[in-house]
Amino acid sequence: MTKGKSKAPSKQRKFPIILPVAGVIAFLACIGNGFVNLDDPFLITNNPKVISPGFSDIGQIFSFQLGTANYKPVVIIVYKFVYSLFGENPAAFHGISVLLHILNSVLLFKILEKVFPRLDKGLHLLLPLGAALIWAVHPFKVESVAWASELEDILSGFFFLSGWFLLEQKRHKNGSIPVRAWLIGSGLFLVAFLCKASILSAFLFPFYPFILSLGKPESRKRLSIIMVAGILVWLGIFIFSGDSLSLVGGADLNHSVLKKLPLPLAASITALMRIGGYLLHFLLPVKLAVIYPFELIAKNTTWVLPLFTLAGGGLITSLFFLYKKSKIIHTGAFLFLSGILPFLFISIQGTNFLSDRYLYIPSIGLCITLMGIFQIFWGAKGKTLNYLIYGITVILMFSSLARIMVWKNSETLFTDLINKYPEFALAYNNRGLYYQEVGKKTAALKEYEKAIGMNPENPQPFMNRATLKIEEGDLQTALNDYNQALSIQPESYEALGARGSVYARMGKLAEAEADFLKALSISEFSIDALLNLGKLNMDRGDFKEAADYYQKYLNFYPENAKIQYVKGFLEEKLGNPSTCIHHLDISLGINPSDGEVYMARSRCHSLNGNKGAALQDARKAQSLGFRVDPNFLRSLETGN
Repeated sequence: MTKGKSKAPSKQRKFPIILPVAGVIAFLACIGNGFVNLDDPFLITNNPKVISPGFSDIGQIFSFQLGTANYKPVVIIVYKFVYSLFGENPAAFHGISVLLHILNSVLLFKILEKVFPRLDKGLHLLLPLGAALIWAVHPFKVESVAWASELEDILSGFFFLSGWFLLEQKRHKNGSIPVRAWLIGSGLFLVAFLCKASILSAFLFPFYPFILSLGKPESRKRLSIIMVAGILVWLGIFIFSGDSLSLVGGADLNHSVLKKLPLPLAASITALMRIGGYLLHFLLPVKLAVIYPFELIAKNTTWVLPLFTLAGGGLITSLFFLYKKSKIIHTGAFLFLSGILPFLFISIQGTNFLSDRYLYIPSIGLCITLMGIFQIFWGAKGKTLNYLIYGITVILMFSSLARIMVWKNSETLFTDLINKYPEFALAYNNRGLYYQEVGKKTAALKEYEKAIGMNPENPQPFMNRATLKIEEGDLQTALNDYNQALSIQPESYEALGARGSVYARMGKLAEAEADFLKALSISEFSIDALLNLGKLNMDRGDFKEAADYYQKYLNFYPENAKIQYVKGFLEEKLGNPSTCIHHLDISLGINPSDGEVYMARSRCHSLNGNKGAALQDARKAQSLGFRVDPNFLRSLETGN
């Protein structure tokens, strides 16, 4: 199709139907996948803020991790809502991700339908549709859509795109936006921020395309220079901001070449490499993986450093030369760079040189840029452009479908990672965790030992191997593994709590208590330490201290019927029958067939003077097979 106005509005309205169809074909298979043992247990299946019943702790969720990069209260609330409806069913979480992602692609098309004509008034509808299609089905999206933990990408994208869509719909021809639309749009952007804090830099998206469409080319050039200079100043402040130096580039700076350079130069090259890496992976999405071990990549492919650096530098340089040649390419490149800025400095455990999920919103800019390139080369060849866009969409769609199969479970995910990076120790550790979960202990042990042999400085495989040894009853070997893990990472509250449990089983109670207390001093989330300290104090007869520790545990896991019973038992010992009844009521609400709990509540009702309720509970305990003291039962029946 050639430039110019579209021929028939009715035909235009049919175009977006392609988006949901392509999205369903590419991503529907996600619903059949399970959880994976990378973040899913921590964020969803074992997260006390997600699995606890009721919504009375919403305030705590909004205060949890406030001020950190992991602050995402809206996502936790959505997790909690889905879990309350469907329980630990991965299909529910995946289904919401797929549905929202498809909706996001439609929102993006409707946005670009407004943006593209402002950049070039002669554009046909195919270009904004092409950008939305490629964005929707690109394999880069698989990590965000197929990984339950990354619902944060989809949710933040939904609220961000909703806000942008509102501003575009309400924007007047002169560029002004009604105050009401500003307020609502700002509210939606805020919710997006509460889903994923790093989306903050993308807030420039709704405004830059409009600004670029105004004024003379010289004015636009000056504006671009000012905005790019602002990004560079921001970057420079970050690089020279003291402790932040250790974060810039993360493991990338450990490369032998970069370590020889001054830190600011090495950090700048690292940022350019990441920009270039994203760009090249977008254009050629091969060898995608859940984690990219940069040191192994650079070690085995020495051309990565110069190629990625040149690609990143070239993209930035294009901003100064394309402001007049192609406002579409210029806008797309700038939106990508501004959106990707926060991710240039992220490094988790020295492995995340590139992560596909970081491109969920920024890749909008790359899709716009690609359409600008297509317009330059094929703008006057309608059929060629049609075939090109739809052909690329089909290829990417089936590439995403194949990639989704990799996310079926932890075994398929980390086997894929091992096949691509066989020297990567973390992949063996996580595949071992999967084998351990499904009862393949021998296979799990082999995986842990491979991981230890490849990287003896990672404490996690030692801790995982220790759990296997505990199951086998080999406490001394387990203790040795925990000691090794703590020699690598002395402040690991998980290792301290686990070692304390081994000490307790070995009868070394003083050592056990010391480990539990230290674990709690490091993190309040040391659940094992809370339980074990509760038991230690209960065994020594310090019921008040034991009750305090169990209550701290119940603040995280109130749905644990057994611990609610233990807390009620301790309150009975402390002479607090009303508090005892409260906890036993909760326990029976979770498990109404436990005769021992009914008997305990009967005693507390008796202490509270409610003989009728005490008799009812005692008879219920008896009917459930619990042996009730005949004298106690007789005293209730006679009222004596």
